[in-house]
Amino acid sequence: MRDVFIVAAMNPATKELLQLFPGDTNRSVRFSGKKRRDTALICLSSDDVDEGKIQMNKFARNNLRVRLGDLVKVCMPATTSSIGKRMHILPFDDSIEGLSGNIFDVYLKP
Repeated sequence: MRDVFIVAAMNPATKELLQLFPGDTNRSVRFSGKKRRDTALICLSSDDVDEGKIQMNKFARNNLRVRLGDLVKVCMPATTSSIGKRMHILPFDDSIEGLSGNIFDVYLKP
């Protein structure tokens, strides 16, 4: 989990209580921290996490402006990804080998 920025780990019982089902990775959950800071994370199950607690990396905690042990509010699952103001998309180096031209215009421009 330390290399993935958009993932949080929860106990399976906590996920079931929040009606987040296994394999439901396309629905992100909105978390609220201090100073009205929100971020969307995908929740995975982990038996290593105690019930009622969540495990997230330093990147996610920094987005929420929280520290270890702080309370975080779990909001309803985000139905769309429109809660973000900005998105940073980076391709893998091996996936763009041999491609030429403007990748943004061809693949990303709406």
